[in-house]
Amino acid sequence: MTTWTTPQDIKGIVRKAWDRGDVLSSRLSGTPPFPKTIALTRPETREFGDRFAEVQAWISELERCSANDGYEIEWEEINNRQVGKNRVPRRVLIHSPEDAA
Repeated sequence: MTTWTTPQDIKGIVRKAWDRGDVLSSRLSGTPPFPKTIALTRPETREFGDRFAEVQAWISELERCSANDGYEIEWEEINNRQVGKNRVPRRVLIHSPEDAA
């Protein structure tokens, strides 16, 4: 079992912010809540080599859900001595209240 951030985790974080009233209160205070950045808990360096298939599945799930769930993935390139260079999700961005909804 992993502790890597899942699309369901992202939805939960956004839902909590929405339920707390962060979106509405920010409109009153003039502080824009968007874009909202969510840092990802992701595989550690050694896991890229040891659990490469699981890491690929995690990345695929984030990518697949990003189109429907209203978030954009920000990528980072890593270089792992076992598996070489790979593009890995670093964080996600939610650009608007409509995307958050």
